[in-house]
Amino acid sequence: MNKSNRFKILIALLVILLLMSIRAMENQWFPESLIGFFGSEQYLTEPLPPLGFTDYFNMLLRYLSNSVLSVILIFILFEDKEITKFVIKLYMGAGIFLFLLFLLTLHFYQPGNYRILFYIRRLLIHPVILFILLPVIYFVRSRASKKL
Repeated sequence: MNKSNRFKILIALLVILLLMSIRAMENQWFPESLIGFFGSEQYLTEPLPPLGFTDYFNMLLRYLSNSVLSVILIFILFEDKEITKFVIKLYMGAGIFLFLLFLLTLHFYQPGNYRILFYIRRLLIHPVILFILLPVIYFVRSRASKKL
């Protein structure tokens, strides 16, 4: 294994460690009212806690952090600028769409009817898109290379 590959593996592991750190330190780095709300049984009967600017900001900051690290990881693994450009556009579009959908769902939220809000929020704060994109990109690239 040459030095270039070792460096790429090291950077990829560092990015994965940072993604794990975001999840592990979510309460300290990105505090928001909904973490405690969905972490208990309050969501079944109680109304949503009041959300302020910092709740929305921390959710967007967490999405941005996960997105940047995900794009870096995809670039390191696949070394393809066109795929990276596509992934950046996908993350930007998904972020705007999901956040607007979150706000819309929040507006029409009723106590006990939590699932849609919970899962939209989950897509925003966890790197779920990365877990979908990695096998898809790998599959598409492997199929494309077989045709050549």
